[in-house]
Amino acid sequence: SFMSLFTVMPLRALYLGHVSFCKLFGLQRISMMKVFRKAGVMNRKVAADEEEELFSQSLPDYVCDILWSGLIILPCYILLQLKTSEVFHYIHAQEVIKLYLVLTMLEIFDKICGSLSFDCLETLAASCSALVGGKSCRGGEQYTTTRGSTGDLFRTLLDFVFSVFVMCFHCIIIMFEAITFNVVLNSANSSLLALLVSNNFAELKGTVFKNMNVTRLWTLTIQDIVEHFHISICLIFVLIENMLLTNTTLPSYQMLMKCLAILGAEVVVDVIKHSFLGKFQNIKPGVYSEYLKDMCEKAVSSSSLNGYRIIKFNPLVPAALLMRIVVPLLRRTWYRAVLLLSKLKIIVLICAYWALLLGMKIMLGWAIQVIARKYLSYYNKIRKEKNKP
Repeated sequence: SFMSLFTVMPLRALYLGHVSFCKLFGLQRISMMKVFRKAGVMNRKVAADEEEELFSQSLPDYVCDILWSGLIILPCYILLQLKTSEVFHYIHAQEVIKLYLVLTMLEIFDKICGSLSFDCLETLAASCSALVGGKSCRGGEQYTTTRGSTGDLFRTLLDFVFSVFVMCFHCIIIMFEAITFNVVLNSANSSLLALLVSNNFAELKGTVFKNMNVTRLWTLTIQDIVEHFHISICLIFVLIENMLLTNTTLPSYQMLMKCLAILGAEVVVDVIKHSFLGKFQNIKPGVYSEYLKDMCEKAVSSSSLNGYRIIKFNPLVPAALLMRIVVPLLRRTWYRAVLLLSKLKIIVLICAYWALLLGMKIMLGWAIQVIARKYLSYYNKIRKEKNKP
């Protein structure tokens, strides 16, 4: 779902613009079913009425693509207005104990905003379904195609405005967390790096001795998955910021090793945390097989449009932060290219990277589907063997 934001979603938004333009001027639009059939994706022919019906049913998802683009661009614009150097020096001037409190506070707000922003996406998808009819695969109920009243439009706009506010706040929280990582990694004081690692063990202490059941453990597991992804984006932010400051094209080896050490420490602490949770709460390790089975079942029945719902992950916030990282890097590269030929090379490279990302997205989606189906068949086979008398 995260990679589709930069590959599939722009294509879907362009196709919706093409369909709207053709309807406005009475032109014949491009049939996607014919394109898929020529590409070998589909074998059977689809009638024009059936294709129109399929497009009408999927129209809420196309509208969601347009709104999601706004939910990425607007927070990214807000983040570009923030001066990271001032925030960096302000955090750097704080004492060690204050940095510990800042990290704890940012982690708490990150989890709260993550849950709230995911609910905003669900509500926005339901509003799009109510506005244009049909049912969005991102959430919501089935509506008739005769919808589209003024009340539905006002509700959609209100949900979009509130979602923008929540996304901007969440993006600022994660960006501050990334700047805090940058302060710790660039500081000559080694105690700050030890503070960052010890913060993980404080989380271990606060989690292991809580009362935990299977449902809460599942919630904790998906929160850890999302947290690892957010930390990875924050560390990418640190690497690219240091590349911009040192005017280099590649991150330094020492900084890269520090980032990998932080991510590795986070993974190790989470493994220890789940191990002791199972021991103290008398939860058998087989419950993780059940979690993996449920995730595989949802992955098989999901697509790139709604795969984020498996772990209740909001992909727009890290996407906006990643855009905030990439835009200054592209801007510096573009201004360095004085000749027209150099700028054309940059455009060709961007298109090549996009095509590579699209290929990686397709291959990753195919690999996830294959692995999920094989695990489900393996799981069912093991279950049958255990149930034999």
